[in-house]
Amino acid sequence: MKVVFVVDAYFPRYAAVEKCAKNLVDVLLREGHEVTVIAKRYWDSPVNLTDDLPEDVLFVSTSLSKMRAQVDCHLAEASCCFGWRLADRACALVNYFGTLAGRSCAHWDLVEAYRKAIEELGFVPDQLVPCSSPFEGVIACVEYSKQHPEVKLTPVIFDQFADSGTLCKTRFTRELKRKANIAVEREALEASNLVLNVTWDEHVRKYHPDCSGKLVHIEHPLLVRPKENLQSSDKRGDGRSLVIFAGSLSAGVRDPAVALDIFCELEDVAHLDMYVMGAGRDLVQPKSSEHPNAVSLLDAVPSSEMTSLLAKADCLLSIGNTRSDQKPSKVVEYMATGKPILHICSIADDPVRDDVSAYPLGCVINAGEDAVCARETVRAFLERTRGKQMAFDEVSALFHDEDPEIAVERLLNCGGGTSS
Repeated sequence: MKVVFVVDAYFPRYAAVEKCAKNLVDVLLREGHEVTVIAKRYWDSPVNLTDDLPEDVLFVSTSLSKMRAQVDCHLAEASCCFGWRLADRACALVNYFGTLAGRSCAHWDLVEAYRKAIEELGFVPDQLVPCSSPFEGVIACVEYSKQHPEVKLTPVIFDQFADSGTLCKTRFTRELKRKANIAVEREALEASNLVLNVTWDEHVRKYHPDCSGKLVHIEHPLLVRPKENLQSSDKRGDGRSLVIFAGSLSAGVRDPAVALDIFCELEDVAHLDMYVMGAGRDLVQPKSSEHPNAVSLLDAVPSSEMTSLLAKADCLLSIGNTRSDQKPSKVVEYMATGKPILHICSIADDPVRDDVSAYPLGCVINAGEDAVCARETVRAFLERTRGKQMAFDEVSALFHDEDPEIAVERLLNCGGGTSS
């Protein structure tokens, strides 16, 4: 089969959605399918088709994304330059006002860029797999399928659209665009053969109940056997556990305050390294300055270096979101290492809690838990699990649904194909 994926970023930058997509692509290639990926161009994307990957990769741009890529390139070289930081904010404002000006939150210049790229492939795909976000990729595939009804359309929805707290950063925007966004979702659901999703079930039952039968549930397909030895050692040389957090932070969405308070009181048994990018660094900087022996704020690392980074840890820290309809994928990547995992919930119905509770080397701190009790629970957990690690096969047996091969089997069944 000829399968085409539509994603946001891709090689060499793999965010959560793109990591999931890449794992699915790798399985499809192993099974003998032809795969093409269409992605949005960023400042560090290859100029031409890349020969570094077995799949074909095409990059698309809009006028705004080209401008943003130039700004990001200069920021990568001089991140403290006031002029380029101001240009970065200007691009964000242009993007926001573009969202406000449109009928829905979708940017139709990006939709058109994706659609045109599919049209110019030189062949008609057997199956289209837009991985949301961005939802513009889904819309582009819907538009293409109207002209090519023989193509199987099977979106994989990892993130919300109408209820996205990232896309609609304010309640005003979300409510202003809700009716139009719901209409866009409905068109996508009606055009799709089936839709694979992680946390979209409840939303579809509420707003599109007659389309619920098209949903196929999957988990994040991130449980991949590590390619290198992940056994930790006493890297600090002081007998303390090294705890690592690597990811994004955002006030009101994924806030590290509780975790920082805990580890600032545990510097006798642990040190927390936080690899954070963007504005989320401001949430960590005050505590890391006040308690440098307990918390270090470090630059985010590329995806290609993530496995080596996690290999240093005695324990991996996960911080829960404040929304139950958004399930972070970080924990699945952590589980693949076999390392102890500490998860701190921000809400009572945290969607990750049960997974970490079922993980033999997992510890959950519940939202609102007494600070002293939480601290002592973490202390005991770190002391009990220091030096322990699960074999990948043990983890895989417990969390079968997170295996990319399972997701590919469901994807091909949606599209009428077969999995070997």
